[in-house]
Amino acid sequence: MSQNKSVLMPRRKYDEDFKKEAVRLATTGDRTVADVARSLGISENLLYRWKGNKKAGHPDGSTVIYRGI
Repeated sequence: MSQNKSVLMPRRKYDEDFKKEAVRLATTGDRTVADVARSLGISENLLYRWKGNKKAGHPDGSTVIYRGI
């Protein structure tokens, strides 16, 4: 029997300047989110999440995690 093991890649971290620039590129000009994400080597979903965080009142596009007490 062979075991099917997947190789996990370490999670990449992006600084706030990178996030801001990515969101700016995706929201100004005539480029699509898909095009910007592809050119930066990130997923469309990640870029949409950063855009959503900015729209939700997080000006730097950062993700806020709420933990229950």
